Amino acid sequence: MPDVKAVDVNYDDAGALTVSATFYDDTRARPSTWYATEVSVIVGQTKITNGRADCDSLLLPAAHYATATVGFNRGRAYASGSVAGFEGSLTTTPTLSADGRVLTAVFTNSALARRSYECVSPSGSTWVISTPENLYSRYDAGCDCWYVYSTTSSDGLARFWFSGSEPPTAPACNNGIDDDGDGKTDYPSDLGCSSYTGISETNPMCNDGIDNDGDGKIDYPEDTTCTTSSGTTEGPPRPACSNNRDDDGDGKTDQKDPGCRGKSSGTSETDPPPVRSVFKLSKLSPTAQCGLDVTVDVLPDLKPVKVFTFRRISLTVKKISGPGRNYQSARKLPLSESSGYHFKTGPGRFRVSGYYLGDAFRKKSRQATRTVTVCPRKLA
Repeated sequence: MPDVKAVDVNYDDAGALTVSATFYDDTRARPSTWYATEVSVIVGQTKITNGRADCDSLLLPAAHYATATVGFNRGRAYASGSVAGFEGSLTTTPTLSADGRVLTAVFTNSALARRSYECVSPSGSTWVISTPENLYSRYDAGCDCWYVYSTTSSDGLARFWFSGSEPPTAPACNNGIDDDGDGKTDYPSDLGCSSYTGISETNPMCNDGIDNDGDGKIDYPEDTTCTTSSGTTEGPPRPACSNNRDDDGDGKTDQKDPGCRGKSSGTSETDPPPVRSVFKLSKLSPTAQCGLDVTVDVLPDLKPVKVFTFRRISLTVKKISGPGRNYQSARKLPLSESSGYHFKTGPGRFRVSGYYLGDAFRKKSRQATRTVTVCPRKLA
């Protein structure tokens, strides 16, 4: 059956409105099931809603819009129209082109003059005798037939503007179109839009379903270079010491892992091999009460201290000469911050020895030995 290919509308401020409907086929060679086809237009002025321009003129004051209809009914061309606020109708005699494909109607009336019309909203309908031809058809008792109402989005009839009146194109985030084809339209539905004025609906890298940085992980939260689903980049991949993963499987992550040495820029969490340790008896201090304070030192100090903690030392104090009973004390002690240890030795001469027991990052040290005299006056 004849279907509408194009609609042309021209407005003359002197008072003439011309509507032409172009059909794909010759309207005179219609099938028997075709009952009627018509195109209606509303001519009005621009309305701005949320920054978006529309031609929904029916919401404007009554003095600002006109309607016009052209069509065929059982092969007979017809046309009618009206102007808001004008009593009566606009009448005209439509004309058909020689090939039967273009139907034109010119409406002339003083009520149309100086209206400053800017835009047009068209629609179309087709009536078909017999059974419905698609899901959206409806039954019309007036003609005992089914009809299909063609909206501006389904039949190619689009809103259009008279020359010089077209407003700026609506931004992608407020144009009613799913520009990036992700099933979401405009702000705030589309994550690619941060406001109604956004010029692109393209989703941010952290929510676009693509492995943009080639690390085998896609989008937030799987890709740890993305901190939120609105993140704009997936790469380059973060270094091992700041990627929120336990890369070496030791139960420690990033800067808490010894392999990172406390640096977020570190590229490996692999723990360092243990290094040589040195144990020193830094100070042997006899006390007035005939006791002995021993101060030790263990190297190296690895940074950060909270990650590379020290473990225990071994200290032995043995009496080698002097009055009274023999004295010997062997202890395994945690290395404290003060590294000082007290022994109740009594007077005499003593041998002090010790070593560091080692840990995951420091090897066992060599033994250090020194001698010291406690309360020498009591030995005289």
